[in-house]
Amino acid sequence: KTQALTGLVGDVMLTTPQILNSLPRQALALLQEIPLNNMAMHTTLNNTLILIVTTLREHGIDPVLLKGQGVAKYYPVPELRQCGDIDIYVGEQNYEAAHDALRTIVTEIDDKESIYNEVKHFHAKLGSVLVEVHRFADVNAYSKLDMVYQKYASEGLSRNLVPIDFGRVMVNTPADDFNVYYIFNHLWHHFMTYGVGLRQLCDLAIFLNSHNNLNEEYLRKILTEMKAMSSWNAVGNLLVTYMGLPVERVPLCSPIPKWKVRLMMRIILNEGNFGQRTSFTRPRSKSYLAEKVTSLLSHLKRQFLIFLILPGVALRQLLHILSAGFRQVFIDMTGRSR
Repeated sequence: KTQALTGLVGDVMLTTPQILNSLPRQALALLQEIPLNNMAMHTTLNNTLILIVTTLREHGIDPVLLKGQGVAKYYPVPELRQCGDIDIYVGEQNYEAAHDALRTIVTEIDDKESIYNEVKHFHAKLGSVLVEVHRFADVNAYSKLDMVYQKYASEGLSRNLVPIDFGRVMVNTPADDFNVYYIFNHLWHHFMTYGVGLRQLCDLAIFLNSHNNLNEEYLRKILTEMKAMSSWNAVGNLLVTYMGLPVERVPLCSPIPKWKVRLMMRIILNEGNFGQRTSFTRPRSKSYLAEKVTSLLSHLKRQFLIFLILPGVALRQLLHILSAGFRQVFIDMTGRSR
């Protein structure tokens, strides 16, 4: 559950006789609920997605579905992928118009005055389903890298889009060559900050295994310009070593020491999806300074482990964490003093 893999693992347990026959009756009953719950959630999310896309198109906005339900379609059994929320991209020009359009059908939505408070997206809910409506697919903390990223994103989210059939409506997803980088970048961002689950690794492995005609030069170019080649290679080794992906399915992948791959997997297993098992999800301290010190120590510990694997990447991330953290402390303290 902490790795967001209940559907996939539960299916294996239910279809492997030597496991199935050894399960206590109570555990078996709980396990049998998992695929049913997953299927019900997929139906809910897909119906919600259809309603959102249809509504936006009625208002002249054609959104692009990011990761999630779009990636699930490449799984042998899509319903076994554990659901999350729905992420759709509408772009800067359509951002406010999308808010106006969705306001008529959602149960909850961010105030229009606040939709620029978050850089990437605003939130809406339809019943139990959370929807994130993006004006940017993602942003990079470094302005120069963000300029590079936005250049590729503007192309990958407007040209050569891949439509996926959701039963009653075709929904656009990013161009394949950009999408593989987008899926990787999303999981790497979480790995470098608070923790990533194995579901995200499964997503990338499934996508790569389903696409054998990716433009390798395009991928090399974007990875090089985004200074992400070493990170991509490390993740590629994870996919080959632990996820069973043939090495020929991972472009630009060369071997790294096995102990580094094992350490990466240990970090992922210890932390869980979105850092569920880390100190980042602990109850907050009532003392402001104590909270900041605890947070700093947690970041230092994480980045030390990542430093052992990718020194340059870890140092760059640590410098960003320290500069952003001390800047925020200064703002908070000077604001309080007034």
